[in-house]
Amino acid sequence: MTVKWLCAECPCTVKVSVFNPSPLSLPKLDLFIGGHKAKDPLVRCIQPFIRIS
Repeated sequence: MTVKWLCAECPCTVKVSVFNPSPLSLPKLDLFIGGHKAKDPLVRCIQPFIRIS
């Protein structure tokens, strides 16, 4: 099952699909975030994540 996560404060941020996410894996999600506003793949968003599906 794939669960999508979205940055809580950045609706413009690229959605992330993570296979079987767990609390231990959440700190690594920033590696997959597309970036805040500018959508720069090298920029990490530091906002908390919320489950969207």
